[in-house]
Amino acid sequence: MRKKPLAIAIADIHLSIRPPAYRSQEPDWKEAMRRPMLQLQSLAESFDVPILCAGDVFDRWDSKPELINWALNELPAMLSIPGQHDLPYHNTQMIHKSAYQSVEGTVLLEWDKRREGKSWRTKLGSLEIYGFPFGTPLTAAPKSKSKAFRVALVHAYAWKRGCSYGHAAEHDHIKVHQKQWHGWDAIIYGDNHIPFTVRPKGGPTVINCGSLMIRKSDDKHVPSCWILYDDGSFKRYELDSPDDVYGGNETALAESTVDMSKIISQLQNLSSSGLDFEEAVHRHIKEGTSSEAVQNILLEAISHE
Repeated sequence: MRKKPLAIAIADIHLSIRPPAYRSQEPDWKEAMRRPMLQLQSLAESFDVPILCAGDVFDRWDSKPELINWALNELPAMLSIPGQHDLPYHNTQMIHKSAYQSVEGTVLLEWDKRREGKSWRTKLGSLEIYGFPFGTPLTAAPKSKSKAFRVALVHAYAWKRGCSYGHAAEHDHIKVHQKQWHGWDAIIYGDNHIPFTVRPKGGPTVINCGSLMIRKSDDKHVPSCWILYDDGSFKRYELDSPDDVYGGNETALAESTVDMSKIISQLQNLSSSGLDFEEAVHRHIKEGTSSEAVQNILLEAISHE
């Protein structure tokens, strides 16, 4: 019997108003972000399936209105949960302050927030989707007589050998997460930007989606999404990305950021000088003692005050 597609899985979009350092040579960053969005929309329409996003839609919870408006126009329809980048101070109770909340209430990121314990749940055709946002631990699937295909959508760091940052915590290892996999037909993870799949004997297929777009030099994978089938399997679908431009100088940015330490002392005595933070920043920039990169970081900081 031919396998039937049920959904498209993605995670870690990290929309940003400016390109990350590694993508700083892009002639038009918004157009670069638009390209995978268009491909996702086309793929979802061709298979007639929903897109499931396992968190971190935005790179910053306090993204500017310009980026929010872009997202409202360009994001494909999807079901999503918030990752820590979407949440003010990583706190789900403060989601009402976030850029994520601004788009979540539209058809773009529609989520049925009927609470089942601490998880979010929604039914979509033959799919029964449970959401575990950042800070909400995955649990075993609740007992049910339903014959629906049950998917857990999780934003939590999970890793296995060869697919992690250095010195990743043992309590985040995939074998620890495995204790909560009982009863699920498929589990979709976000947060770890390195993609991988596992399927333990007698257990569900588990996919860590990886980042949708390449944002750093150590994102050593082809931009991809994952197609979930009704037998519980996932198939990787590589996005066309011949126009993507890489090679921005991350090292130079890191070195320039170190210069920030030189102005800390000047900003620590604001109360005694009578200056507020914004005025102190403008004075420091006017002196011209910091690099352009540091000045841009400072201006970005006060723009979010």
